[in-house]
Amino acid sequence: MRSSQFGHPVVIRLEDRLSSEFIYNLRVHTLGREKIERDGVPVLPADWRAAAARELFFYLLFEGPKRRETISLDFWPDSSAARVRSNFHTTLYRVRQALGENVIVFNNDTYEINPDIDIWCDAHEFEALVERAQGLSPRDARTEDLYRRAVDLYQGDFLPQLNGEWLDGYREHLSEVYLESLVGLGRCAHARRDLQQSLRLFKQALKLDPYHEEVHRSIMSCYAERGERQKVYLHLKQIQQLFRDDLSVELTRETLQHARSLLS
Repeated sequence: MRSSQFGHPVVIRLEDRLSSEFIYNLRVHTLGREKIERDGVPVLPADWRAAAARELFFYLLFEGPKRRETISLDFWPDSSAARVRSNFHTTLYRVRQALGENVIVFNNDTYEINPDIDIWCDAHEFEALVERAQGLSPRDARTEDLYRRAVDLYQGDFLPQLNGEWLDGYREHLSEVYLESLVGLGRCAHARRDLQQSLRLFKQALKLDPYHEEVHRSIMSCYAERGERQKVYLHLKQIQQLFRDDLSVELTRETLQHARSLLS
């Protein structure tokens, strides 16, 4: 007997252990690549037989329990009722064939990923690491470790090989969390006076969002602390031009005052 992720006991029967249709854990990679291991065995692309089956699994993993009607509207909005029923049951069957009969369960009129299966997912772990780091001081050694682990987990866009409207929001959100993790890691390096590393991380963050004024202010601070006032001035002029050319706006008063204080 073992405990599920929700704490209640799960009875493992001998006949279940001998059945290839019953699974106990999944290891799921979604950031920059798509990879699933079922009880330590990789799930091959051919095992799905259709992209809709893969998408349905990820949809339930990230969206949570859903009624059949909601799933049908999100997956087959323009199909007839008969076609939707056929598509739904075929897709559900293919998910269970690829991952195991017990992977999706029907409970309280909704379909969901079986809560008794132990699931490790890189995207969920990534968010949890950043959330924990954000609650700590940049001077705390644990903070840098948490941010570093998060940055290492983010290998690229969320599920890059799948398309679907529900995916767009997750991609944008996780990209923003990655940006926050780079900035947080830069602050940790700054706190321990590694200005070169801090500058590298802040500049890496600007590749994701070149208009992030807080990051620009941090870069100018690093230059000033290195005694490179000329670089502060040049950076200020560069971002003023960037904002005028790309956004037709001026820098905020906060950024201008910050730069002037560093140059005075």
